[in-house]
Amino acid sequence: MKEILPEIIYQFLVLKILNAHGGRAETARVMDIIWRDYRSVLSKKDIMDYEKSKEARWQNNVRFARQHLVESGCLANNSRRGLWEITEQGRQQYAKWADEIRGKRD
Repeated sequence: MKEILPEIIYQFLVLKILNAHGGRAETARVMDIIWRDYRSVLSKKDIMDYEKSKEARWQNNVRFARQHLVESGCLANNSRRGLWEITEQGRQQYAKWADEIRGKRD
């Protein structure tokens, strides 16, 4: 049984979604897509709410993933509040991860 989804998966999904949406998307849109398309990979623990914030663990983990992507230069650090924007470095990182995933399938 899986515990929680690793942050690197959220980072990959954020970059994938932004790349597919022309490089930018609102926070709510990214969250909606993750829930709609990837909830089947979330564990029960991922879906549970944190007691203090009343936000699901997976949503909180997406926000941390976003922050770490900003810190690593993969997302813009000067976007208006609520808008996430991929950088050229983020596009390169997404392409690298996607190639690695495809390589594991071959």
